[in-house]
Amino acid sequence: MKIRFIIIALSLMSLNAHAQKYHYDVNNDGHVTVSDIMLIVNKILGKASDEPEYPISVNVSQRPYVDSEAGASGKLKSPVTTTESLANDVGVFYVDYSYYNTNELCYKMGSPELKTHRVADKGTWIVGTVDDTGEGAWPTYANKNTKVPFYAYANYETGHFTFEGYVDNSENASVVIKPNLHFQVEENSSDQKDLLVAMTQDTYYHADDPDHKRDGHLFFTFDHACAAVQFFLSKTVKLANSTIKVKGVKLHNVFNDGYYYFNANGGDAGNQEWAKLGYKSGNPSIYTLADNETEINVTEDYTVSQLSTEQDKENKYFFMIPQTTIPWYTSGTTTPGNISNATGAYIELEDCTIAYSVEENGVTTQKSYSGSAYIPFAVTWEKGTKHKVNIQIGTGLRDANGDRIFDANGVLIKTTKAQ
Repeated sequence: MKIRFIIIALSLMSLNAHAQKYHYDVNNDGHVTVSDIMLIVNKILGKASDEPEYPISVNVSQRPYVDSEAGASGKLKSPVTTTESLANDVGVFYVDYSYYNTNELCYKMGSPELKTHRVADKGTWIVGTVDDTGEGAWPTYANKNTKVPFYAYANYETGHFTFEGYVDNSENASVVIKPNLHFQVEENSSDQKDLLVAMTQDTYYHADDPDHKRDGHLFFTFDHACAAVQFFLSKTVKLANSTIKVKGVKLHNVFNDGYYYFNANGGDAGNQEWAKLGYKSGNPSIYTLADNETEINVTEDYTVSQLSTEQDKENKYFFMIPQTTIPWYTSGTTTPGNISNATGAYIELEDCTIAYSVEENGVTTQKSYSGSAYIPFAVTWEKGTKHKVNIQIGTGLRDANGDRIFDANGVLIKTTKAQ
């Protein structure tokens, strides 16, 4: 029965497609296709349409990372997730929303986690559910002429988007919600991903679009929620008499998880921010900045010693939760204590060998140190910013007890037997 209807409908389409184009263009895409005919057949047979009643489509752009070492002209596209790689490599991103339910007369803090699918060569995404392409739609009981807040994110595992705050549905009461997601950065740099986030508010019907060509169309501008960091290693001029070699480099006591708030104050204002760092992990983390497979000959030129566990170091970043680190110091002082009690951040130089040699009045003095060495670490990382961090080995270098390895003049005072 259905096949007969299809044959008849296709015959009508072939005869009348030009003259009756907009009569048969059921889905209003400007073309009469088999999809339109199937919708007509389903209507005749009393079947529900396979298409959502209020479908959503999306266009996106992106604000690139800001280079912390440059001025306004330093806003460069970094070799991380861009709009192009979002389309070609990542392929999808997710969308959640909140809205006022006109049927139940209350505010809904839904978390549908809609999944977007890029339309090849169109520069747009269609919105579906996590399992079904194109089946996502505008909230059923949301007013189509009232703005609905949408929250988008990419490079992020679904299932962690939540709302904080409360909803008071009494008359004239304010609505306080804090949409957020919990994000954790992998400590292994090769597994890290660049978190992209976006927020927009829009109506389904657009007042400036009487022909309804942009019904359900959203536009997101993605921001980079993390800081993109590159680490380098060098020594100060005062240590010119010392040859320093290092194998492994680790960063201790920085937070690798936290909550990103799309709208920290509730209401319509953006005010995006990070909070509750380390709330779920409970403890600060350890990042391996350089493994112990390659020995680094430390010089005064930091550019020759970029740290990474990857071969493509120039285009590799560590994605860090924006934060200000507290350096490893004994409480209430500016002097490091035993490293086992350190709560502040510090750099660990593994397999650090120091050969000190100086000649004065024809007499050569040689000393050596071998073992781990430590540097208190204080830094501020900002959201959406590229940072270059030069870890300088200087006279503040410490051993595991917190004692100085060099004096203030760069003379090696902590020695060990050569291994």
